[in-house]
Amino acid sequence: MAWPWPGPRCCWLRRRRRCVRPIGGTSMAKRMIEHAAAAEAPPEAPLLPPVDPWIGISRVEAEVGLGRSTIYRRMDAGTFPLPRSLGGGVVRWVLSEIQAWKAARPPVTPMLRGEGAREGSPRGRPRKTHHGA
Repeated sequence: MAWPWPGPRCCWLRRRRRCVRPIGGTSMAKRMIEHAAAAEAPPEAPLLPPVDPWIGISRVEAEVGLGRSTIYRRMDAGTFPLPRSLGGGVVRWVLSEIQAWKAARPPVTPMLRGEGAREGSPRGRPRKTHHGA
């Protein structure tokens, strides 16, 4: 007797998509695991050095806590890292240079009220006087 329908010869439930027996005695998952184990691992690529990110002026401002004009003033004075020109008027700073500059700075100590300020002035500036009053 010939098989009455096309497809694998498992059982009559295969046609109704309810058969759980594997075809040919090996489950699909087991065959996939064997295939993956037999496949050769790809050759390891040589490790590249980590890339040092390039950052723009807005990120530099955020990193160091200084304004744009103060940064450029310190660059002119030679006390701040210079940016690299990428062409077309685009400049970027190397993040590691900015972090090294920050690490080399002395720690900031907060000023206490009245320390270094003039008497009677909370911010250290002289009070405005009205000479006509």
